[in-house]
Amino acid sequence: MTRENLKLTKSIAKNLEIIKQRLPIGKSFDIIGRELLFDQTKAYLVFIDGFAKDDIMLYILEELQPLKSNELSKITIKKLLKQKIGYIEVGTFKELKQMETAVLSGAVALIIDGDDEGIIIDAREYPVRASSEPDLEKVTRGSRDGLVETIIFNTALIRRRLRDPNLIFEINSVGKRSQTDVVIAYIKDLADERLLKEIKDKVNSIDADSLIMAEKTLEEFIIKKHWYNPLPQVRFTERPDVVAAHLLEGHIAIIVDTSPSVMLLPVTIFHFTQHAEDYYHNVAVGTFIRWVRFLGMIAAFLIIPLWLLIVNNKEYMPDFLQFIGPKETGTIPPFKNGKRYTWPLIPFDGKALTNILIRKPIPSIRNKD
Repeated sequence: MTRENLKLTKSIAKNLEIIKQRLPIGKSFDIIGRELLFDQTKAYLVFIDGFAKDDIMLYILEELQPLKSNELSKITIKKLLKQKIGYIEVGTFKELKQMETAVLSGAVALIIDGDDEGIIIDAREYPVRASSEPDLEKVTRGSRDGLVETIIFNTALIRRRLRDPNLIFEINSVGKRSQTDVVIAYIKDLADERLLKEIKDKVNSIDADSLIMAEKTLEEFIIKKHWYNPLPQVRFTERPDVVAAHLLEGHIAIIVDTSPSVMLLPVTIFHFTQHAEDYYHNVAVGTFIRWVRFLGMIAAFLIIPLWLLIVNNKEYMPDFLQFIGPKETGTIPPFKNGKRYTWPLIPFDGKALTNILIRKPIPSIRNKD
């Protein structure tokens, strides 16, 4: 039997020996193993400090402590779950790999001497920040909540807006070492089945140690980019109402644990002219605003080449634009020309770096005297 397929035995001593080989209990301070005694029956509890809820663990132990050894020998694990452990989010395991993954994800594992089946208690509580409006997607109307870094909260925010039984959240673990939770969200009767299957196959076939940069690393694995197309092929958002709106249009959302950004696909260039506030206007106003953005994108591409064309070919320049361009022709040395375009980048990049490192405005220094 390989290391991956090792199973629990009825001897708790053998189980502990294998568990301590797989998990750094005693070496890593946050992985805790606690020996328990239910009457004369030995038991062992494994969990990660900081993830497990103390009140839930205390409740379960209070239910199990009064049990006598003869009761534990007669009752099976499944009956124990039904009769004594009333907490909903519990399950059983036989393979040690299953226990290892659950514990490292924040669950609590309990094994009892004399039984080859253990108990997994989902008593985890991840550190999470409060939901707040995303800085880059602020609106004057509509909700002010935003996605966070905890995946279960993000799915709850989306489910709150779409109480549709056809809304599916399929979870996968990606990364040999990180085991990062990746959720594929879609509405069953709206999403394209061929595209959905293709995305699932790509996610399941990822061969990497971890997703270091979360959704950005995942994008590089599942989206094939071409050098001749620099445009983005997916859209990211931190607003749950935007995710819900796209799901209703048949899009597929990919949510990665530890990231507040959700990947939406497929998208076209028109989706990048949309904004969350568009959904809170009537059709005429929303369409007009989107066309203004689209025309702005076109102008950004055309203004610079048109300006160069007019400056270098004054015969095409209208009379009211004759003030544009140099008055006299001449040559500029390449080095000086390079400095002309390089030096302005330094204060702009410095300002951008300052905005990243200093989130609050810098107060002015004044002499009170």
